[in-house]
Amino acid sequence: MTEKEMRSFLGRIEREFAPEVDLVILKYAKTGRWPPNSSEHAYFLARRIEFAFWILSIMSMPIFLDKLQFDPVPDPTAPPTIIIQWLLKDAWEIFGRSQWIDHFLSDMSK
Repeated sequence: MTEKEMRSFLGRIEREFAPEVDLVILKYAKTGRWPPNSSEHAYFLARRIEFAFWILSIMSMPIFLDKLQFDPVPDPTAPPTIIIQWLLKDAWEIFGRSQWIDHFLSDMSK
């Protein structure tokens, strides 16, 4: 499989599970508790949480904010539901998925 084919394959797989993962995240954001089926989506939840940590870490370094391709921070008065959804769903869709694929492919080439 070429890198282009692998990139396409990984994107397809992630998008296939994204609606279910999004629902798990939204339930968590609303209740503060992971729903019972969250373990079924542990792999992609972990990738999104890793990405959220990455976003939060670069937010603490103002020099990198101009490199973000989306609004770096929800309104500070936003409820936790909005902030969690932004970190684990919205930012992932805009930038996280492609970062995960790049990271996955670089690990394969080692």
